Amino acid sequence: MEAIMNRNYNALILKSVKITAGAILAILFASCLNLKYSATAGIITILSIQNTKKETIQTAFARGEAFCCALLVSFLCYNFFGYTTAAFGIYLLVFTTLCLTMKWSSAIAMDSVLITHFLAEKIMNIPMIANEISLFLIGAGIGVLLNLSLRPKENEWKDKMAEADESIRSIIKRMAERIRTLDRTNYDGSCFLLLDKQLTAAKSLALTNMDNTLGTPSCAELDYVQMRDFQSQVLRQIYNSIQMIAYLPDQAPIIADFFERISQEYAKTNDVKSLLDTLHELILSMKNEKLPTKREEFESRAVLFYILKQLEEFLILKRNFVERWH
Repeated sequence: MEAIMNRNYNALILKSVKITAGAILAILFASCLNLKYSATAGIITILSIQNTKKETIQTAFARGEAFCCALLVSFLCYNFFGYTTAAFGIYLLVFTTLCLTMKWSSAIAMDSVLITHFLAEKIMNIPMIANEISLFLIGAGIGVLLNLSLRPKENEWKDKMAEADESIRSIIKRMAERIRTLDRTNYDGSCFLLLDKQLTAAKSLALTNMDNTLGTPSCAELDYVQMRDFQSQVLRQIYNSIQMIAYLPDQAPIIADFFERISQEYAKTNDVKSLLDTLHELILSMKNEKLPTKREEFESRAVLFYILKQLEEFLILKRNFVERWH
């Protein structure tokens, strides 16, 4: 846990340094070109840095399209109403409406800052337009280049999935214990809440890693999370089934031992072939046994048989994942 916290802290420091360095570099570059309002290039760089490569590139293109529209709208407003606050207000009303309609809301502030330079200079000629375009290209360009250095957070994803896998292993082990006894003390299913949080965090990291991969990203991480999520839903159903057991037939310890074996062999690389073979033997064995004479034993054996069928679904989910990616 401490290693994860240190890694997150180092990532925050690195991002802060990157943003600062990018902004300074943009300002210096704009100053070397003798551009007016060179500090604006640094602000654009800051606003251009997003969390992922995909998001950064998409945002840059959207803001570029919006900036072209901003130039046209401001040119019309300033030429019709003069270089006044009222003209800028009309521009802002039209441009904001356009951005919200086209889902360019992130471009409103950044592009409008550039448009204020025309108001300050009270002129919108070719040199001034070239100045603003240059500021935009420098700021956005450096922002995109900085984010191209982003790498998928593979280690963070592995850490989070390791936590989720350990939670699932513990859930299965507790199920083995509860099948051996009718005691349901403190067996309230709260462990699934923690598992849900871990899987949600792992899914978020998997999606981030995909967005930080140029070209065709691999879906393996996301598919693994989804497979574990489906398994967790099956485990919830098994948990509900265990709660229905009111009698311990002779098959209960055998099935509990099998749950224990699953928890011990639970691993990402396990193709579960051996586990499925054993499970099918257990199912066949229960089918061939004589029917019980007591009602409570009959009902409990029926529940245990249903649990085995649920376990089959649980293991098949893993087998299908292994066949897809190995």
